[in-house]
Amino acid sequence: MLRVLFDDHGSGTKDLFIKIDGSPTHVWIADSTWLGAFFNTDEGNSWTDDDLITAKKTDISLLIRLWQKMLLSDQPLCYLPVCLADQSGGALKIAKNKRLYHISIVGSTDMIDGVTEAYYLQKQYATTWQSSVRTQREFEWDLALSSILTGLNWSLAQLEQPIIPLQY
Repeated sequence: MLRVLFDDHGSGTKDLFIKIDGSPTHVWIADSTWLGAFFNTDEGNSWTDDDLITAKKTDISLLIRLWQKMLLSDQPLCYLPVCLADQSGGALKIAKNKRLYHISIVGSTDMIDGVTEAYYLQKQYATTWQSSVRTQREFEWDLALSSILTGLNWSLAQLEQPIIPLQY
């Protein structure tokens, strides 16, 4: 299963969690600050905290829907964007096989913060993606498409939950 979790009250650089329930289970802690530029929904400076959280939830929903579209496309390979930071970007490389989808973590210095969805989709196959030696062996999974989509649908449902304020 592949799930996306959002920490409503986390910092912008460590508030997005990509959980891969395979063998081994892995949680990738990512950054959501790039999503506004990616989807052209940049948050304004005068927004309240709740407005900002709602906007981030909307951006993450857009990200999950993009992943679903990419997973269901006819392309045999895709790169699901996870984190586009200042100097490098990370993605889940999905090689589609008949029964199972092979998933691995890759990175690139070509895809960074400020890249738009249209640019990313156009350039994902021309980009040089690399696996680090550490992730190459430890973090690769084979998951059924139905399991991946179930997890993503669950993630979308969780994003619909109301914001619960922190009580100090």
